[in-house]
Amino acid sequence: ASLFAACPGCDEPEPLAVTFALCLAPDDVVDFGEQPLRTAESRSLSVTNCGNATIDALTAVLEPDDADPATLEALRIVATDVPLPFVPGARFVLPVRFRPKEARVFSATLVVAAPASQGGDVVRVAVTGTGVPLGECDVLVGPDPVEFGAVLVGDAVERDVTFTNQCTSDCDLSGARVTLENDDFFAVTTPPPSIVAPGESVVARLRFAPSAPGATIGAFAVVVDGGRAVEVDLTG
Repeated sequence: ASLFAACPGCDEPEPLAVTFALCLAPDDVVDFGEQPLRTAESRSLSVTNCGNATIDALTAVLEPDDADPATLEALRIVATDVPLPFVPGARFVLPVRFRPKEARVFSATLVVAAPASQGGDVVRVAVTGTGVPLGECDVLVGPDPVEFGAVLVGDAVERDVTFTNQCTSDCDLSGARVTLENDDFFAVTTPPPSIVAPGESVVARLRFAPSAPGATIGAFAVVVDGGRAVEVDLTG
């Protein structure tokens, strides 16, 4: 449908220009700062249709600033649930997670784009973070990711996750939980012990029981020393 503006003294309304426009906030840089290795932090960005026309398709991707695949393992868009059609004034949230496995700077560009047939508007924001070594309590978790493979709907498969205390003092593990998307499919059947002695390894057991077909991802997190969370990815 055409858009019109009132035109004083005119017999016919004056057509308004149709504009396709995207707005992204924040629009300069998303800086996670220093993040201990194998721990995670999430930030949310908002995308708004700030034009006056409906957009029927959108893409949202992270483009690494280097050729290292580890960059897109450390920086990841958690979900891209775009409310289509994307009407003027509508807004949705893009959650981005940073979980480094190496002590270095990671950087990428988040790109949100409309198709060329609908204006081709593109908005970009830099995303960066620095992986730093863990502090006094350093827990090594593996395997990462935990791969459950193909499982029939209605069946269940269990996998073990090992936590190893690499330091010289006890580590306090508590609050085992499954986080991130599709967590209804994953469960903790055996949580790790609360205390892990220096050099000791303990095991947690996880279950994947899909109730619908399709690839599923999630994350298993354990709070260390009552503060930061150590995570591993889950796939099935």
